[in-house]
Amino acid sequence: MKLPGFYTINLIILLLLVRLSFDLYAQDEIYLKIQSEGFKKIDLVIEPMQSEVPSLLTTEIRNVLINDLTLSGFFRLYDEFQFTPLADNDSRNKTMITGARIETQLKFNSAGIVLNVILTELPTNLKIFNKDFDSKVESARFLAHQVSDEIVYYLIGEKGVTTTRIAYVKEQGQAKEIVVIDYDGHDFEQLTFSKSLNLSPRWSPAGDRIAFTSYIMENPDLLIFPLKDRTAYRLSSQPGLNTAPAWSPDGKKIALTLTIDKNPELYSIDVKGGKLRRLTDHPAIDSSPSWSPDGREIVFTSDRTGTPQVYLMDSQGGNVRRLTFEGGYNDSPAWSPRGDRIAYVSRDEGQFNIYTINVIGEELKKLTDGPGNNENPSWSPDGLKLAFASNRDKQWDIYVMNWDGSQLRRVTQDGGNKSPAWSPRLNYD
Repeated sequence: MKLPGFYTINLIILLLLVRLSFDLYAQDEIYLKIQSEGFKKIDLVIEPMQSEVPSLLTTEIRNVLINDLTLSGFFRLYDEFQFTPLADNDSRNKTMITGARIETQLKFNSAGIVLNVILTELPTNLKIFNKDFDSKVESARFLAHQVSDEIVYYLIGEKGVTTTRIAYVKEQGQAKEIVVIDYDGHDFEQLTFSKSLNLSPRWSPAGDRIAFTSYIMENPDLLIFPLKDRTAYRLSSQPGLNTAPAWSPDGKKIALTLTIDKNPELYSIDVKGGKLRRLTDHPAIDSSPSWSPDGREIVFTSDRTGTPQVYLMDSQGGNVRRLTFEGGYNDSPAWSPRGDRIAYVSRDEGQFNIYTINVIGEELKKLTDGPGNNENPSWSPDGLKLAFASNRDKQWDIYVMNWDGSQLRRVTQDGGNKSPAWSPRLNYD
């Protein structure tokens, strides 16, 4: 069903009036409209950036802003000078624009830089906001990301994801290390240097820590890496596997797979104190947990019916029920932050592809296809995009796509990259 007239000028003004009181129902309504066939991109005019000292920094900030707004998928961008499209092939003249205009001016001070941003509705020229954004010079990219997210929020009613990062596992010879990049593939940063095997990174809900499995002490232990002091510590070092961590939404517990009794079972562990609670008790292999956004349920993989399938259970381990019935090998489930869908990997004619399914086991959607394997799906915090690993170009790299499989882009280029984990929105630069 098409939802008519969502991106009209009247609705843009309405979003401005209700921005501070946006409730969950309204967010869900926006999400449904973005998913609908009636979705229409907003025309957005990007004027040349004014600067006290025109420089490469000015060009970089503008280019990052344009790239962010393009990748959001919400806008059709135009350049003010020639009034030609900056993205896609839709050309039109100035009188046809009904959307918004962005004016920017870069200033320098003793603390760094200040970017003044004016967002104006078109064609009425109603001013939507006039704000200053400041940062250190070396954090110019993050500044542009913040501006992009603010524009998305005012015009769409959705918080953007440009201030997020993606952690993943990078092969370095025989070792595997944990690294992070910005959502757009820039600002590579290596976190571990143990020259050991470090696997399955997972961000805490606050974005201040990363849990992962490490063989640095030979046993596959569960480690916590605080982003502030950069000193990892062991949370679980039970004999055997301590793997596949998944943070609870409140950040107080981590679900993981342990082999204390030789058989892989799911447990939860208190982040403070390390108290264990067993969640599954079955002779099959239970692994790959992922919490529901409300923390009441856990989705996981089990081969208790003979082949790996996706199951649901209460967060305390009860009420286990099977979710997937199509496909002979389904694994790596990831619960959307929206709560409505679960992404997972399924073997399809000898290759692995990314699928999504709703929480009652219906509306199965295949998101990837073509050559190579696609694995390890991880949702963006808005539930509108997925990061995953693929060897479609003869080497393993990290890719990102929209919730429906569209707008596919490659974010790493050097190979040997797996197990992406998308961060929550970050506040530090």
